This record gives sequence, structure tokens and C-alpha cells, in this order.
Amino acid sequence: MTLAQALLKRLAGVACLMAALLAGGCGSPRPTQPPTPIPPAGGNKPVLGLETFDAAWKIIQNTHFDTNFNGVDWAAVRASLRPKAEAAGSLAELRRVIEEMLGRLGQSHMALIPRDVAVTLDQKKSSEPSKQKPAATSEQNGSVGPRSGERSEGVGDTAASGETSSHASPENSAGNVGFDVRLLGENLVVNRVEPNGPAQDAGVKPGWIVQTIGERRVSELLKKLPRDLDARQTQFMAWRIAKAQLLGSPGSTVQLEFLNEEDRPIALNLKRSHETGELVKFGFLPALYAQLQSERLKTEAGGNVGLIRFNLWMIPIAGPFDKAIDEFRREDGIIIDLRGNLGGLGGMVMGLSGHFLKERVSLGSMKTRGSEMKFFANPRLVSSSGHRVEPYSGPAAILVDSVSLSAAEIFAGGMQDIGRARVFGEPTPGQALPAVWDKLPNGDVLYHAVADFVTPSGIRLEARGVIPDEVVPLSRQDLLANRDPALAAAMKWIARERNNNSRKTAESPRTLP
Repeated sequence: MTLAQALLKRLAGVACLMAALLAGGCGSPRPTQPPTPIPPAGGNKPVLGLETFDAAWKIIQNTHFDTNFNGVDWAAVRASLRPKAEAAGSLAELRRVIEEMLGRLGQSHMALIPRDVAVTLDQKKSSEPSKQKPAATSEQNGSVGPRSGERSEGVGDTAASGETSSHASPENSAGNVGFDVRLLGENLVVNRVEPNGPAQDAGVKPGWIVQTIGERRVSELLKKLPRDLDARQTQFMAWRIAKAQLLGSPGSTVQLEFLNEEDRPIALNLKRSHETGELVKFGFLPALYAQLQSERLKTEAGGNVGLIRFNLWMIPIAGPFDKAIDEFRREDGIIIDLRGNLGGLGGMVMGLSGHFLKERVSLGSMKTRGSEMKFFANPRLVSSSGHRVEPYSGPAAILVDSVSLSAAEIFAGGMQDIGRARVFGEPTPGQALPAVWDKLPNGDVLYHAVADFVTPSGIRLEARGVIPDEVVPLSRQDLLANRDPALAAAMKWIARERNNNSRKTAESPRTLP
């Protein structure tokens, strides 16, 4: 087994950490109690502040995929920040120093998960940190998460939430209000309303502007965003803050104020319903709910197109995806909607892409410090019912946006790079680094990137993201008119491709008897 293969086994893919972020578990959540001081030397508890800082620094030193550390003098970072860690008078101060250290790398997939959150999320592990060795113990999981230096402002802040029960927490965030949002200009706008959910039942429509969540003005929440973010990062962080406020326990209520299609204020109290989908539990992650929907659409010319939409790259998606491909195998085209897809198990990219590829083609490479592993598509030659089939050879389109992350970016970027799919929508955030987590001496968990990912042509997806072949911006006007411009563009492209293929077939010379 090569080093890269061993690492991939350790990663178990690229697992989504975003649920933990939404539950307020990463970054520096606003404390609800005074910070706990680090015990002085000679006390009953060991002094772990400096040990924890040193362990975090050493883990990055030994495992980061770039020996130049993105151009950062890593030794100098330690020299400048170690005195701050030594002087830290509380866990909160220590965590801020470690987060500042991670932020110096300027990349995604770097975060610090507080001990209490990690213990809650990992029910299999003891609540006591390992005392056998101060250099941290490694957990065999991987994930996608925030860009280093990003703070989770507004996440987990419940002081003015206006709720009847506690706000989202790792064990209590499986309730949602039934709509999603995107930042359009300076407004947080409803972009999708779930069928039969609380929002639809209350009359919420796509295109409505969210003004308040609880007692928090959205404009005030958005002011917490760092000023140095680019447009994609700003959109993603705005979504993250909003979702953290919208999530909560099933049965709890949240006060919301919207501007409707006429820009008139609408105040609603929405009761959160339980998340739908299949429950997934993975390592330090909170409970996730995998969802897949599929439907058959008609083009303007009367052609049939299969649409598959799912939210996570997790095992429960695999079977329904296989069945959806079987259902759409004879259609004029297939569209994979990855908008709002938070990533998941990276290994699934190799399996699902095989539905569209007849050959064992590489979708890109995972590069660690000393090795490389290619993500080869695995051609799918057997249907979900066990019959011999050929991979789908018709036009394939992929929809992405500012909340298409990690494994979603790897799939879209790889399929685009090899020319097997055309991508529509908006640029993705560029958070596509394979990462793992390690437990630190004080029980906190360090989440850190250990590999880079590049497409077959050598394009790094980190920071750059996936740039659609056809960039189709979302607008409030489209949402209010119930239009989906990215989906419409993909449908038109599929119709053109089918027309062109039909014309070529008709014009091809026939063999005379």
C-alpha cells in the first residue's frame, strides 16, 4: 500500500465538517460562560496551554502538503505566537492564538474544534483527552471545513435569538425552517423553499428578502463578515452565518421578518421541523441527513432530461443515485445539481463518475507531501438491479454555486476538466483540500489539510474553485418569477447537443448493400 493509499484510507474520503460549523462548533464561538483559566503550574491539572500550542504547530509542520507552507515562514510563526500562547490566561485566549497561527496559512480546511464540542460529537470516544503522549492522537477521518482565519461570528450566539428553546447545538440542530438562502448583492434572499416544509406552509416564496432572524437584524449579522473576503467567500460566509441562526431543535420556533415580492414586511413565526433524509453519523461530525431527489424534465423541444439533486456525498446517497441513473439511462441528457452540496466522502467521486465514463479515467490527483494518488473513475457496467449496462453516454451537465464544496468541487472540476460534463451556475468557493483531525493535549481537536487536489490538467481547485463553462448569476427577479436560469441554460445546452448529434447521425454516409 502506497503512502497516498494509506492516507486515503485514513481520510475515509473527504467528509463534511460543515454541520459542525453550523452547530457553532468551530472557530471562536461567543462564550456563554466566563472562559476557563488555564491551571497554573503545580496545580492538580497539568499545564496544557503551551503543550497544546506546540502540538498544533508540530502537526502542521510534519503533515502539511506544502513544505514551503504557502510561502509562510512557519518557524517564524511559532516564534512570534508561542509567547502569546504561554501568556494566555484562558482557553478562549489560547484558542484565538492557535486560530491566528492557522490563519497565517491563508487556506481552507484549517480549524480548531473546542473539546466540549468534540466530545459531544464523538460519542464513541472518552471525554478525557489522551494523556499518553502530548503530541496529539490522530483520528482516522477526513473533512472539509472553513478557510483558515475565518471566524464563526454569529454562530452559536443565542442571546437574542427570539426562540422558545435553545439555539442550534451539536446534538440539537436537526430542525430547520424549510428554506435556504443566498447573498444577492447586499440582501440575504430566499433561493429555495422545500416542499411541504414550515416555510412553504407559511407562504414563504423564493425571492423574499430575509430582514431579521430572531431579534437579530440580518444587516448586523452581515457586518461581522471580514472585509478582505472576495465575492465567493463573502457569499459562502453569509450563508454560513444565516444557516447557523436558522437551525435549531425540532419543534422550536424562530421569529422571522421578510420583505415579500412587493417589498412589504412580513413577520412570521416558523416552527422548525425535523430534517428529512437518511441519518448519517461520521466521526466527530454531528448527525447529518443525506437527501437525494430526482425528476424528469421536458426541454422546450419536447426532449426528456433527468435531474438529480443531492446535498451530501455520503454512503446513503449511492444507492438512490444508482437507481436514478438507471431511470434516466435513455434520456436526452442528465443534470447533476450540486448547488448547496456540502461535500462528503471523496472516494464516492470515483464511483459516481463511473456512471458517465466507459474508461478508467483520472479526475485529478490528491498530492501529499511525499506522494500522489489519482482519483480514477470506476466505470459502472452493472445496473442497480444486476443487469449488464453501458455507462451513460449522453450530454451531462453539472450545476454549482457558492455553496458547492469539497467533494462537489472535485467531481464538478474533474468532470469538466476531462470534457465529460459542462458546468453551469456560479463559481464555487474553492475549498477542496483533503483534511484530517487530530486530538490535541487539552482535548481540543485540530482539523487540518494534509493534501492538495489538482485536476488532470494541473488546475488547483483550492481558492480558485470551479469556474462554470457558462456562468449564470442568480437574481432576485428570477427567483420572484420562479425562474431557474442555471437549470434553464443546462436544458438548452442539452437540447442543442441532442440536435447536433441527431444531425450528425442523419448526415453520416450509409453503407450500401
